Amino acid sequence: MANANSRAGCFSFVLIYFYLVLFYCRKNIRRFQMRSYLEGLSFQVLQKSLDAVWLKQRVINNNIANAETPGYKSRQVKFGDTLEKLIKKQSFDKQSLEKAVAELKPKLLVNNSTSDSESGNNVVLDKEEIELARAQLEYSYIVAMLASEINRLKYAINSGK
Repeated sequence: MANANSRAGCFSFVLIYFYLVLFYCRKNIRRFQMRSYLEGLSFQVLQKSLDAVWLKQRVINNNIANAETPGYKSRQVKFGDTLEKLIKKQSFDKQSLEKAVAELKPKLLVNNSTSDSESGNNVVLDKEEIELARAQLEYSYIVAMLASEINRLKYAINSGK
């Protein structure tokens, strides 16, 4: 179940990212300048995604460190819900997309569910370790996408050489 959810989350992120790239490139193909490109929506989304995954790794590590702390409630990071909702609507303009990207922030949620342990701690180490591995993969993937974007930019600047 966790594996299917992680694949769905990564796939959803990839679809959102490539949709943004296509949307941005289609609108700005004639005004292709390095500064505007680096400040464009795709780079903003990637930057905010890296920040969110970094926060997610910190939160997961904190959950693991507090696995034995009585009464500790696990936390999790949610990211990209606003953008995903906007893209699912399929009827939006550039301004609403820019606004959604500007408002794109990770949200820290506390899991207040009860636990089977007598200490009241609801951290499940196996789940946290899986989420940490997933976050590490997400981070590596986002860094690879950034490198790919920069390489495409270099290719365009060098006239395909």
